[in-house]
Amino acid sequence: MANHRIDRINEELTRALGTIIRDVKDSRLSGCVITITGVSCAPDLSIARVFYSYMGAGEKKEVAAGLKNAHGFIRSRLASSLN
Repeated sequence: MANHRIDRINEELTRALGTIIRDVKDSRLSGCVITITGVSCAPDLSIARVFYSYMGAGEKKEVAAGLKNAHGFIRSRLASSLN
């Protein structure tokens, strides 16, 4: 039963992050399309690992740095959008 709950939370986080990621304004992310492919949340909900893919201009390190730079914005928008 706990696995079903975690699966539902992972799906909801994936959907929410997919919409939030479109609003990130970073020059390193401007030439690419980022897709959230999945989320793996810890059983105690303390940590979530986000898996993504991207297409377009930009190197892997630049895209990762852009997302890391925007983590505060993403985290605050995620907290406000989830119940």
